[in-house]
Parts: sequence; structure tokens; C-alpha cells
Amino acid sequence: MKPIFRLSVIILIVCFAMSLSAQDDPADTCTIDLINAIRDLKAAQAEAQQDNLYSAVQLMESVQAQIADILAGCENLEIDLSQTGTAEDADFGYTFTVNYPEGWAFSDYAGLLSIANSEALLARVYEDELTLEDGQIVIIGLPLVGVTADALGLAEDATAADAVELISGIFFGGHDTETNFNDPENVELNGKSATIMSGSATVNGITAYGSTIAVQVDGGFAVFTARYNGDFDAEIRAIVGSAELSTTE
Repeated sequence: MKPIFRLSVIILIVCFAMSLSAQDDPADTCTIDLINAIRDLKAAQAEAQQDNLYSAVQLMESVQAQIADILAGCENLEIDLSQTGTAEDADFGYTFTVNYPEGWAFSDYAGLLSIANSEALLARVYEDELTLEDGQIVIIGLPLVGVTADALGLAEDATAADAVELISGIFFGGHDTETNFNDPENVELNGKSATIMSGSATVNGITAYGSTIAVQVDGGFAVFTARYNGDFDAEIRAIVGSAELSTTE
């Protein structure tokens, strides 16, 4: 078999493996059935081995079309946020809620919420030298409203970008911290205006990927910092977009 053609077949096999990872998704609009595609892929391999490259390419195009149809039906899948966490602060008069995935862990500390994708990690979330293994994430959220916003110096006419800059300076502005963040990105999360800034940060000599996010809620902003080792962009955006705030003042 010609090397270039063999490489194309390998690439398709890798695509299959990636697509198979979504087979257990319960969304009604996403149906993944690769039986025909795998059959055509095997047939393409057999044709290639017989140097029938034209037939092999036609079969590969059929496989690509089938995968494209599957991906199109699954492109609007949403992260399943079946759990709800509530943080309350009676002194400042607010209730702060977010949704998060099943199997993750949540805690409330004086109105400050923490989320991690395991109970063991959640117990370590405030360690000074927290290290994250592959596939781990921690998120800390805080309402930036009323007295809290005033105390931190956030202007009344501040934008989400202003809130991100403020919180980033607090969390990552120390002399022992080095950051390499992208430019702030203005987005819409679950119908709410938000700003995200992501990149890497080295704190106390420990480097991790992180994001600072501010999302518009009633009365001000909810701000989040996330540290992670892996690809959690979709989960972070979904969790932050679910934030709701109610106040009693």
C-alpha cells in the first residue's frame, strides 16, 4: 500500500476512536452508529491492499460523509449539570447557586463556593502548593456585588472585563507568580454577558493552566477562578453560565 494512502486510513481510524467516546451520551438528538462506517473502512483497506485506490478513496469519502452526519447531529450537546450547589452569606445578604456535573464535589465556605471533580481534590482546594494531576480541576466562585464589590474597589459602572482584571490581579498578582494569559474574551454564557481570560500561571513555582471568568448576574457579577490539568473549557463555561445570585438587601 502506498504510504500516503495508509496514513489517510490511520487518520480515519483515529477519528473513529474519538467519535466512539461519545456513544454513551443520552441526548436524543445525538445517535452514534458506526457499524456501516466501520464496514466501509474495512472495505477501503481491502481495496487499498489490492491497489484499487479509486474504489478505496470512494469508500473513504463515504466514511467521511457518515461521520460528518453523526457529528452534525451531536454538535449541540450540552454538559450535563445535574447537581446544584448553593453558597449563602447571611452577613452580606446573598444566595449564590451554580450547577455542576454529577460525580463532582461542592462546598460552601462563608459564601465562597468551591467545586472539584473529586471529593479528595475538593478537600485540598485551598492548599498553598496544590498540584493537579492529569484530568483534575478545581473552581472557586465568589459573588462580586454590594459591599464585596465596594471593598475590592470595583466601580459601579464596571464591566465583566473590569471584574476579570480585578480578580486576576488579586489571585495572580503576587511577586512569586508568573502568568501567561491570553487576551480577555467577551462571550455569552447561557444568555449572560461574560469575560474569560485563560492561560498558564506559575504560583510558588508550580505551573498550571487556569482561567478567570466574570459573568453578569443580578446585582453585579459572579467571578470564578479555575485551575486544571486537561481540557475543561466546555465544563467551565457551562458551570459559570449556570450561576445565579439572589440578594435580600
